[in-house]
Amino acid sequence: MPRMKMACMALLSVTPFVLTALAAAGRPYVIARLGRGQVELQNTCLVRAPLARAQLIRAKMAGANLNHANLQYAQLWEADLSGASLRDVNFRGAIAYRSVLRHVDFRHADLREATLSYADLTGANLRNADLRGAVLFGATLDEARLEGADLWEVDMHLEYWVSVPPPPVYRRAVSLVGATYDTRTQWPEAFDPVAAGAVLVE
Repeated sequence: MPRMKMACMALLSVTPFVLTALAAAGRPYVIARLGRGQVELQNTCLVRAPLARAQLIRAKMAGANLNHANLQYAQLWEADLSGASLRDVNFRGAIAYRSVLRHVDFRHADLREATLSYADLTGANLRNADLRGAVLFGATLDEARLEGADLWEVDMHLEYWVSVPPPPVYRRAVSLVGATYDTRTQWPEAFDPVAAGAVLVE
C-alpha cells in the first residue's frame, strides 16, 4: 500500500483534538502541538480527519487534503488554507474569520452557519456547496465558482451600526467580481448577484 494512502488511513484513529503533521525523518505522521499557538500542516494529507472543534487559529494549512474531514465548529481564525482541498467536508458552524481560502476546493461541502466574514475566497470552488445561514459579509469571492451552491439566508449585505463612541462602524458587502453562478444557485432574498459583480453562466 502506498505510504500516503497508509498515512491518510492512520488519521481515522486520531482523537478529535489531536492534530497530525508530516514528519521529515521517514515516518509519515507525528502528533503535532495540540492547538496551542500556530500549527503548520502545509500539504498534509488529512482525509477524513476528525477535527471537530479543533483549535486551528492562524494555522498554516495551504495545499492540505481535507476531503471528507470533520471540521464542524472548528476555530480557524486567520488560518491559511490556500489551495487546499475540502471536498465533502463538514465545515458546519466553523469560524474562519479573516482566513485565506483562495482557490480552495469546497465542492459539495457543508458550510451551513459557518462564519466566513472578511475571508478571502478568491477563486474558490463552491459548486454544489451548502452555505445556508453562513456569514459572508466582507468576504471576497471574486472569480469563485458558485454553480449549484445554496446561499439561502446567507449574511452578505452591506450594513452599518452605531458604535460607542461614534463614528458608525460599517460592514463591507461581499465582493463577487467575476464569480460565476447558474440557475440552480440559491441566493438570499432580495440579493442581486449581478450588482455584486457575479456572472450568470449556462
